[in-house]
Amino acid sequence: MYYKVRINGLDFGTFGHPNVLNMNVSVLWANPDGADLFANAVCMEDGKKYLYDWVQHRLVPTDVVEIRPTDDRNVPEPRKKYEMKGTSGDD
Repeated sequence: MYYKVRINGLDFGTFGHPNVLNMNVSVLWANPDGADLFANAVCMEDGKKYLYDWVQHRLVPTDVVEIRPTDDRNVPEPRKKYEMKGTSGDD
């Protein structure tokens, strides 16, 4: 599952992974001065679950954001990557 993000008609980035369990590419309006664009996902690698956090990018109210599916696989390394451990003991 891969998504391309464009801001004001310009390519901003492609985000995704071949083994996505849950993915979030969204705009959150936090206050009247602007919003933030987020891209993150929970993915499987080598039998383990990881949280990938690619971006939190500040937007202004006039920004136009497009999020669409893509075949592009040129994804940047995440800024943060965490292995997810279960709390029930059956990891």
